[in-house]
Amino acid sequence: MAHILKRGYKWAYMVNVAKDPVTGKRRQITKSGFKTKKEAQLAANKVEDAIANGGVFQESNITFEEFATEWLSYYEHQVKISSVRARKIAMKHLVSSWKNTPLKKITRHMYQTRIDELSKQFSHN
Repeated sequence: MAHILKRGYKWAYMVNVAKDPVTGKRRQITKSGFKTKKEAQLAANKVEDAIANGGVFQESNITFEEFATEWLSYYEHQVKISSVRARKIAMKHLVSSWKNTPLKKITRHMYQTRIDELSKQFSHN
């Protein structure tokens, strides 16, 4: 069962997941930023349902380069060739920065800083 709590003016939930078989430690999924308690409860219920239906919430040590390659292979089946070409060029600049960095280590702040640096060098597109 999820634990719903208030953090300042926002609501959050914590859902317990089965113990990690490798470390034996308890694992939790936490998410915050909900405007109402009801929103947090609904989101927690969705996570609990996914866990009950065999959803896997394993962290992975995938590198940024592996993720980018995998994402591009999926993306190219969804859009026009010219869009794929543009994303490959843009992704090349990000991969050069974080090639072997695990994806979970890249923060929003790191990402935004890199985007700001690139926007000074290149056009808005």
